[in-house]
Amino acid sequence: METQHSMRSQSSPAVVSLASLGIDQDAVVCATAHRRLSELGFTPGTHVRVIAKAWFRGPIAVRVGSDTFALRCHEAQDLMVAPITP
Repeated sequence: METQHSMRSQSSPAVVSLASLGIDQDAVVCATAHRRLSELGFTPGTHVRVIAKAWFRGPIAVRVGSDTFALRCHEAQDLMVAPITP
């Protein structure tokens, strides 16, 4: 008998915070809690790529289309994404 957790993980991709991604990792935005991020283009379905990460919970550089944004660590933690595996 499968548990509800195992059935859910098989049917949908893993959703993680943008802050947990590595450098040069691509993802698709699933949800954001910040209106400012939505206004900048971080809307569900948008492809993003982590370009650089600063040490000690510093800013994270993220590319959205041809634009690059520096996000605070707490903003990146609230931005939920589905990683794209090559």
